[in-house]
Amino acid sequence: MKWYRIPAKLIRLPGSQLMDLALAQWSILWAQGTVWIRPRGELLLMTSATAGDDFGGSESRARALDLAVRRVARFGILRPQCLVRALALHRLLTRAGVRGSRVRIGVRLTEAEFSAHAWVVWGSTVLGDDLHSVRQFAAITDGQAATRA
Repeated sequence: MKWYRIPAKLIRLPGSQLMDLALAQWSILWAQGTVWIRPRGELLLMTSATAGDDFGGSESRARALDLAVRRVARFGILRPQCLVRALALHRLLTRAGVRGSRVRIGVRLTEAEFSAHAWVVWGSTVLGDDLHSVRQFAAITDGQAATRA
């Protein structure tokens, strides 16, 4: 999409979606700062401390926030990597009363190339990415590799 078409699309969005985009942009900026400042181990503790067995909230709200983060990641101020997007989405979900989301970090080794990826799960729903992509990674839980998402 050409950058000069973005303002026209923004004008046509409902106010609630504009607010979601603003919240997503702020959350991504916060998450990027958090990734730069905090030691990596603290990031995992931070996300697991707010997640739990308490699961609830609106699926439509979760999907709306997921869409907002994806849009801002593509067209916003930064082009954040997956960990920043996942932290931002997790924070937005928690603040919106969507309980039980978790940031998942997965790893894979293909042809001697190691890679890692982050996404959000809410119940059995993958947010912030598509299920096909995350199935290629072995999720790490409590510092150990778990079954694939």
